[in-house]
Amino acid sequence: MSYPFHRKIISAAVANNYSFALCKLPRNRIIRTYIANEKPEETVVKTRINRCFLFSEFDNGHNALMLKPAVYFEDEKLIGDEDKMVYSLLLNPIKANSNNQLYYPSKKANSYSSEVEYSNLVNQSVEAIETGEFKKIVAARCFENKLDNHFDAVKYFHTLCETYNNAFIYFFSSPEIGTWIGATPEKLVTVDIDTLQTVALAGTLEKNSPTDWTKKEREEQAHVENFISTIFANNGISDFDKGKVQTIAAGNLRHLQTSFSWQADPEIIQNIFAAFLKELNPTPAVCGLPKLESAAFIKKNEGFERRFYSGFAGIADHHSTHLFVNLRCMELMKEEAILYAGAGIVAQSDAKNEWLETEKKMQTLGSLL
Repeated sequence: MSYPFHRKIISAAVANNYSFALCKLPRNRIIRTYIANEKPEETVVKTRINRCFLFSEFDNGHNALMLKPAVYFEDEKLIGDEDKMVYSLLLNPIKANSNNQLYYPSKKANSYSSEVEYSNLVNQSVEAIETGEFKKIVAARCFENKLDNHFDAVKYFHTLCETYNNAFIYFFSSPEIGTWIGATPEKLVTVDIDTLQTVALAGTLEKNSPTDWTKKEREEQAHVENFISTIFANNGISDFDKGKVQTIAAGNLRHLQTSFSWQADPEIIQNIFAAFLKELNPTPAVCGLPKLESAAFIKKNEGFERRFYSGFAGIADHHSTHLFVNLRCMELMKEEAILYAGAGIVAQSDAKNEWLETEKKMQTLGSLL
């Protein structure tokens, strides 16, 4: 993986006001680079589309921003046809650009919860669950982490790639959106020709904790499993395969995960994909149950804007689509990074423990800053 190459390409992209995305799929060493000379456009996500990077806000269903590259690299190798003018400006930029001059949002930074404020949100969620209105609510927060004067975003992206091989790593920046970096362990949905896959993921423990999964975490996981099984049924799919619950490692944490898989003719998958994605996203792992009511509760009571946190990020081309829940992520400002994390709240939840869980999740990215 070539840091000097990516630093040169990204510096040239920003100097010319191009949007870009770098990303690495789980258990894959190839870094894909998308450089676009047009702003990302809103689209309904489908399968078997032209090569692109996809980025979606929380509770946006099957809609996402699509970054269509004028130039695309896999590591340092140029792939496919390129826009010759864009390619020339990348290799021989007209103007210089320092690495600190990325794209930053025009709006002010998000609001940050104190431990007391977040505890109040957790307790409010528990009370709503105890009335029987909800089975689960995901309570999230964000935190401002000051950046070192010499922070190098491209180098940081490479560090994430080397540290979290099992995660989807991305670095997305656009004049219209700002700059986001993430390392997410959770697959939302993938399609590889004739196979659609998704996962139910819930529960969190420290990687080296001697504690076993409790009834609380297993019930959380069962809610997500049932939610996904219902979506398959709603789309007339009964011949899907469901695996056993497994414990997976994700950075410094462990989660419960159940895999789902469905094989069908690519045309059939293409026809149902947008409807399937709209029902699936956002999952109970980032929203709650029931979904619509939980999303409304979150927007009313969380006290900050999730923006792209707990939406999805991914890539697509004519043969495959890979979408991941945007969990362990941060938004870059000029002098700080805004880290995001949430915890699944059920009737047995304890506010102090949920605060600590969000602290641990933020360390996935924060510890490398």
